[in-house]
Amino acid sequence: MGGGHGHTPPSRKPALEAIAGAAPVIHGGGRTGADGEGPARGAVAAWPLLRESTAIGAMCCHFPPGRDPGEADITLLEVIAGHASCAVESDRLLAATQEKAVQEERWRISRELHDSVSQALYGIALGARTAREMLERDIDHAEPARRTEPAARAEAPGGAEAPSRAETPGPGEAAGRAEPGQKGPGEGGSGQGGPSKEGHGTAGEVVELADLAELAEPIEYIRRLADAAIAETRTLLGRLRPESLESEGLVAALTQHVEALRARYGIATEAKLDAEPKTTPEAKHALYRIAQESLHNVAKHAQARNVRLHLLNEPGAVTLTVADDGVGFDCKGSFPGHLGLLSMRERAREVGGTLNVDSRPGQGSRIRVRVPAAPDS
Repeated sequence: MGGGHGHTPPSRKPALEAIAGAAPVIHGGGRTGADGEGPARGAVAAWPLLRESTAIGAMCCHFPPGRDPGEADITLLEVIAGHASCAVESDRLLAATQEKAVQEERWRISRELHDSVSQALYGIALGARTAREMLERDIDHAEPARRTEPAARAEAPGGAEAPSRAETPGPGEAAGRAEPGQKGPGEGGSGQGGPSKEGHGTAGEVVELADLAELAEPIEYIRRLADAAIAETRTLLGRLRPESLESEGLVAALTQHVEALRARYGIATEAKLDAEPKTTPEAKHALYRIAQESLHNVAKHAQARNVRLHLLNEPGAVTLTVADDGVGFDCKGSFPGHLGLLSMRERAREVGGTLNVDSRPGQGSRIRVRVPAAPDS
């Protein structure tokens, strides 16, 4: 409480001491100047916020100059610190519960997509490929028939030779040339002018190559569209539930995501990844989601030709950097409706890390996130 704005409060040192020792710390007041001539400053009391004997933060209270905390003040601060600890822990548990619920919902959606949409798309793609193969086979069979059709003569019923296409009278001629004893068209006869099932079974069944070729284009379009939808679904499944992150680790998951980005958008991507970092599973998940969101923004908005992804193991920390040579943006501006940067900052903060964004219009952008390494590393 207190400390003012625009300068570092004097409570920083006692707060760090209270956290380190998991015990209250009280610094007496005095003068701020080294020669004792500066303005008077009151005492500072720092109380640790404990969770099962572990300090998760500190609460500080500044007293007016000339007044030190009394016994009643200390009792009150202890009570307030206890309530604050409960509030902080409740907030942490709520955030963890919400994150778990979000993760479970992602897994549920990924299962539904895999078991329903993906299978349907595979069926469409398979059907289109089969139709295309059958069509190509029909074209191969239809081509020689088309070449020999003008010279072919199909036998009419009873051994009579059917006239060629050039000798077949038109509809008007058939009506005026009906021989005596033959029924003209429309009278139920089977003369040359009338419809004949046998005649249709010879020349009429020959399908022109042009007609078959026209069918090939929409079938090929369906096949390409289904393949593209399958690739898109795979990307969505990877975003919802990165299996490689759970089974193979962060480095493998980032490698797969970079390869998918390169194949999908054609962006030149440089990935420099150290060995699998020694940090918590929550931190690895946060790093993966931050990298995922950063690369997505590069592909959708940056208009970049090159992007670099670096994962570096440092003493006590793991650093992830995503940099591009795109159009950049004003990182100090506000982006209503776009929660990408806010989400990345929250993910980094939830695992005890920090996120820095460096970008200027026309000069690309760089996102750097640093999370703590595991205590035993």
